[in-house]
Amino acid sequence: NLRTLLIAATIHLLTSLLVGLLYGATLPMVPRRPVLLGGVVAPLIWTGLIHSILGIVNPVLNQRIDWFWFVASQVAFGVVAGIVVARQERIRTWQRLPLSVRSGMEATGMRDDNT
Repeated sequence: NLRTLLIAATIHLLTSLLVGLLYGATLPMVPRRPVLLGGVVAPLIWTGLIHSILGIVNPVLNQRIDWFWFVASQVAFGVVAGIVVARQERIRTWQRLPLSVRSGMEATGMRDDNT
């Protein structure tokens, strides 16, 4: 059925994009160990979430999933995503500066003007 295939492909595409955005946003937050977060922690959380709700949402699909291969594919994706993030050039941001400096407030004593 072409209509069902298009709906399923759209759902899969959107879900894949959202998971990719999730990985892309969270992996740089842990700059020292992105492979550990992407390859172990995130797949275990993701798999635990899916395993816990899939029996309620779709019991037939829950019976047909080979959970070993599901986890293995999640870990493989996470390791690759972590390696990609680890190889990227680090960009300095103003995240650790005080809010007053980031917002552009000017007052005496906020910056070291001698350097």
